[in-house]
Amino acid sequence: MAYSDRSIKRDRNNAAIPQVFDVDQDDFVPAIGTAGRQHTILYDASGNAVDVATLLADIAAIKAAAEATQAAVEGTLTTQVSGSNGELELQGPIAAIPAADSVPQNSIYFALDTGELLWTDGETWQPVGGGS
Repeated sequence: MAYSDRSIKRDRNNAAIPQVFDVDQDDFVPAIGTAGRQHTILYDASGNAVDVATLLADIAAIKAAAEATQAAVEGTLTTQVSGSNGELELQGPIAAIPAADSVPQNSIYFALDTGELLWTDGETWQPVGGGS
């Protein structure tokens, strides 16, 4: 049956109580809380209650590790000269890419953080395999 076919729960004074419709029970059930307020319990795919404080701590740790990795990568720019015309092979974070007209034509740049491989025509950076 649908919730619209069920009566809501009432207290001893016939006042409606806080409740939710439980599809498994096909009926309204009291909304239970602690410390004077309602709350929600999250469950994982196995049906175990999720400890939200632990989950938030894990997310904070992952964020801190990602920020540390980003800080370690940012500002690192390595250069290798190759080719007969002095082309450069550069790598580093995309934010550290030099101006295309500041390096020899046909230089390449590998962005460590995005995985992009770019080459310069001396004026702009182009994706390898694209551009002029």
